[in-house]
Amino acid sequence: MKDLNQKLAEWLGLDPALYNDEPTFIVEWGLDFTTNLNACFEYLVPKVREVLDIEEISFSYRDTGKNVEVFICYWPHTGNKEADNYILIYEAEAETPALAFCLAVESIINEEVT
Repeated sequence: MKDLNQKLAEWLGLDPALYNDEPTFIVEWGLDFTTNLNACFEYLVPKVREVLDIEEISFSYRDTGKNVEVFICYWPHTGNKEADNYILIYEAEAETPALAFCLAVESIINEEVT
């Protein structure tokens, strides 16, 4: 997961020169995004909102019994947050909510690059 953590950190604008065998952002800042859902919400969510240019965003997950599915959704500017009015943007599945969230964000990054 080191590569995914580095990709996310670089997307956030953290200096790649900080990386070594144990990247500084993981060791000193405790930003192991793939295992720390709090770090995801604190650092990745604001960037997701900025990149997608949306104000209201929702994150949910469902335990499938084997893995966890994470959904990143938003509501159009209607002011109505009924469950059936949301627009699904990205989803991913992994062993933990943090990893699934990171994989969903990676989809955003990959689209941005193309």
